[in-house]
Amino acid sequence: MFSYGNIQTLCVRQLDIVKEMTTCTSFDLGKASFHKKLLGPLLGDGILTSNGTTWAHHRKILAPELYIDKVKGMINIVSESCESLQNLWSSKIEAQNGVADINIDKDLRRFSGNVISRACFGSDYTKGEDIFLKLGALQEIVCSWKNLSSAIPGMRYLPTNTNRKIWKLEKEVKSLILEVVKNRKEKTSFEKDLLQMVIEGFETTAVAATWCLMLLASNHSWQDRARAEVLEICKGKVPDFDMLSKMKQLTMVIHESLRLYPPVPLMSRQVFKDMKFGNIDVPKGTDLWILILTMHTNPDIWGDDAYKFNPERFANGTASAYCSHIAGSCNGLICLTGFRYLPVTPTLYHHREYKYTYWLRLWNPATRAISEKIGCFIDSGGFSFNFGCDNSTGTFKVVASCYIRDQLTCDVRVISFDENVWRNIQSFPVVPFNLSCYGSLEHDAVFFNGTLNWLAIRNDIPYIWYHEDHPEDLTVEQFVIVLLDLGTETYNMYTLPQGFDEVPPERPTVGVLGNCFCLSYSYKETDFIIWQMKRFGIEESWTQFLKINYHDLQLNYCFSNDYFLPLFLSKDGDTLILYGSQERQLFLYNWRDHRVERIGVNVHKTIIDDGTHNNSRWNLADGFVESLTSIC
Repeated sequence: MFSYGNIQTLCVRQLDIVKEMTTCTSFDLGKASFHKKLLGPLLGDGILTSNGTTWAHHRKILAPELYIDKVKGMINIVSESCESLQNLWSSKIEAQNGVADINIDKDLRRFSGNVISRACFGSDYTKGEDIFLKLGALQEIVCSWKNLSSAIPGMRYLPTNTNRKIWKLEKEVKSLILEVVKNRKEKTSFEKDLLQMVIEGFETTAVAATWCLMLLASNHSWQDRARAEVLEICKGKVPDFDMLSKMKQLTMVIHESLRLYPPVPLMSRQVFKDMKFGNIDVPKGTDLWILILTMHTNPDIWGDDAYKFNPERFANGTASAYCSHIAGSCNGLICLTGFRYLPVTPTLYHHREYKYTYWLRLWNPATRAISEKIGCFIDSGGFSFNFGCDNSTGTFKVVASCYIRDQLTCDVRVISFDENVWRNIQSFPVVPFNLSCYGSLEHDAVFFNGTLNWLAIRNDIPYIWYHEDHPEDLTVEQFVIVLLDLGTETYNMYTLPQGFDEVPPERPTVGVLGNCFCLSYSYKETDFIIWQMKRFGIEESWTQFLKINYHDLQLNYCFSNDYFLPLFLSKDGDTLILYGSQERQLFLYNWRDHRVERIGVNVHKTIIDDGTHNNSRWNLADGFVESLTSIC
């Protein structure tokens, strides 16, 4: 956390929170205001700087111009510009007897400008070249000026020599673009977006291409592999879209180049009202920064060679380059699910344009065998995955769900492992609490007796957890458990125990102990209570199993952000294993004689594709429990 002038800025590195931010569709999270203040002459007031309904309006106008069919139609334009660039470099080399020093950065900027000029301005592309010349001058002035004087309030409004140059160039660029727009008889509102599309595509494309060529020049083996692939596929012809889609080696190189040198190394967002991401409360007005370059070179994510150029990490596609999460465990098997950000096309960089590739795998921890990926799909929503078995047929199933906050409903999908086809089913009758709160990739339901079970709230409330912000908005009567029968794929609901008579200070959890479905929660921050449903689905069978005083666990108090998770009950029913999130310890508690043994959890690893392990994660311990006990 740091301050930039009077702006409080929080740098976010936790993957789950980053994912929650990038999938957030609420207009309460938007682009940081300093972009417009500092780079207003460059970025204007279009899609790159606007928020809310204004942003939605601009996106609606501009999006059709970037559909894949439109992009396919531009391949000839790119080829023509490439040929011009190739001829330019060839002439320079010939003029210097076969060896020449070439400033590729300058030439690639001219190349990207030429492509975008032809695409945006058509036969008027010569005017586009004039625009890029002025944009280059404007960018140089703005970027050097802001570092010296942007922190001084009102400085950009004073008629200094620098500001006069900026105003003059800004006026000339807008005048040129507006002239083209008027000639095409388009609405003037498109002028702002056209300017921003030109700026964003011109800069990021050139930067990405420059770094990619630098990496190829520094790694001759990969340069040879990529060249051989291109020659084999193209066979002397000008590449078309189908040819490009077959270039696996080149695609791996591009992905690795974008990982090491992202054209946009920082993503910033501003919170327009108090929000909560994961367990972090973010006050209104705070800026959130995601350091993309730092995440792309994090050894905990990418391994010990995170700083090395290794396109081989993308050999099986982008999805396999990322670690897995647990969707649940059943009958001795663990279901892993993973996602990967699709490569961001270096134009119109905005978090609502992100899409994800999701996939599933089954892992047997006893044999270390792991299945091939199944159930791959691409979506922009933040999905939660849960794993179970249809007891009537013995078929393993996964339920994927995504909360659509604007509609107060969910996108719910089911896949059977023997069919490998996702099917949409009816939405939840009530929204599961964890889903509306976090939208996490990790499982949030409990599998028991052929059903998946979620804790839910009857009336949708703000997703910020109630005890801090909305204590008056929730009553015990609103808590319910929603059940999905994996055989019939239908829902049911049942209420919590009658003894659940006070809204707990922290969210309750559901689980399985002693072959009984259970509910656990903190009571007045002094005790931990566990209820068991002796006959599953019968509300009258709720029985209070344990009420544990925190002093018995050798704790002086319950941490405000702590939660305890019951993991296992011994066969004799005397010893309970609890996981404490705050202290990251396991508690072996004998409730008959109150003996306690505390075990520190040093490392809890996330499983990746080949069954090995990657970065530490503390909150997945419950995902292994059923598999471990059944194997033993």
